[in-house]
Amino acid sequence: MGTLAMLLFLQQGFAQTAKQFTINGSLTGAHVDSVLFYYQDAGGNYAHIEKGVVNGQFTLNGDIVQPGNSRI
Repeated sequence: MGTLAMLLFLQQGFAQTAKQFTINGSLTGAHVDSVLFYYQDAGGNYAHIEKGVVNGQFTLNGDIVQPGNSRI
């Protein structure tokens, strides 16, 4: 029983909670109507977000568990 309790404790200790992120961006010098953001979401799946660019400004929001590779 002690081993099972230790394994459950370790599993809880390594569990990671999702964190929200926000990226506010601006574009100048080119007319772009939207941006695409590719990243790994909180579930470990590769995802993408498409957001419109209004007056050269955009905002991207999502959830991640840890820093990782992404591209806009």
